Amino acid sequence: ALEEERQDAMEAARQEEERSRKWISIIGEVCRWHLLSGDDWYHLLAYQPQFAEYCAWEKLSAHDWCALLSKQTQFSKYCNWDIFNDVPSALIGLVKEQPQFAKHLDWNKLTGHQQADVIVRQPQFAKKCDLKKFGPEDWCCLLKGQPQFAGQCDFSKFTGEQWYELLERQEQFAKYCDWKKLRGEDWCGLLSFSPQFAEHCDWKKLNGYDWGSLLVYQPQFAEHCNWALLNETEDNTWASLLAEQPQFAEHCDWASLDGENWAQLLRYQPQFAKYCDWDVLEGEDWASLLAEKFEFWINCDPEKLDGFAWAELLVRHPELAEKCRWEKLNGQDWVFLLEKRPDEFAEMCAWSLLSEDDWETLLEAQPRFEKQRAKMRLRKKSKRKKNPQT
Repeated sequence: ALEEERQDAMEAARQEEERSRKWISIIGEVCRWHLLSGDDWYHLLAYQPQFAEYCAWEKLSAHDWCALLSKQTQFSKYCNWDIFNDVPSALIGLVKEQPQFAKHLDWNKLTGHQQADVIVRQPQFAKKCDLKKFGPEDWCCLLKGQPQFAGQCDFSKFTGEQWYELLERQEQFAKYCDWKKLRGEDWCGLLSFSPQFAEHCDWKKLNGYDWGSLLVYQPQFAEHCNWALLNETEDNTWASLLAEQPQFAEHCDWASLDGENWAQLLRYQPQFAKYCDWDVLEGEDWASLLAEKFEFWINCDPEKLDGFAWAELLVRHPELAEKCRWEKLNGQDWVFLLEKRPDEFAEMCAWSLLSEDDWETLLEAQPRFEKQRAKMRLRKKSKRKKNPQT
């Protein structure tokens, strides 16, 4: 019985292979292969290599070859490797994935950054590289992934940003670090995920933006913070911080928050509404806030909402229809509303505001309105007949 099953499986496989060859032959006869570009050939052969016999290999660019050979190495025999002379970066990308093609690289022509890029992924080629070409940025890139080469690195040339990037990945190099080189933003990035280096930090280097970001991740450093710096920031620093760490509210100058800040903060920490100056919220701020915290509708001035804000609000809360300023909705606003709430608001729609593009978008989602479009077209034709000059 097992032998019969094996024979049946083999016969099924043979028949499937025969059908596949038949279809390939049929497709090969009818397909207009000359129309395919190099990029088309890459996409086809990467997943359907059986059509290789029809390929015009000369159409493939260096980037096409790189992409193809990373998936189908057997086609390397058709590649003209000279095309990589002008775009060595493409060949570098290939060697990182398929190291057997490294023999086609001219290592002497590669920059330090390009060499580092290769040996991060393929460290066996380090002997082919001229490490004297490496600048601090190249060393940083290399040591993050291959720390065993540190013995040949001149750490004295590292910038603060490079120290931050390296220590985040390889903290064992801290003993070589010149901490004075780190700027406030470098300390912010480093301590956010590597707080063990805090003893080396010069806290005075951090500005308000740095503190706002750092305390989100490491609130224990608040004892070192100069809160006045945060109150001098002009973006959403306080809103982002208090959304995650509301315990710092006592230090906030509420007057420094604009409408966008309040909308962001109250979505996460509605208890701070008692400090809010509602007049600073503009229409888009209200739309953002009410989308998630409708309880603040009682504080909203409806006149500040534009047409799209009303459309978004009515989708979620159709009961506000009586309060809506319908005259603010344009054609696109009506499309958005009717796509989501066709039954509730179709009778209120100012159909004349919809352009042909608006109609196409609406009918794709709600074909039920095809008759309405036909009526509007008849009205337009009728108006043209009455006013031919118009």
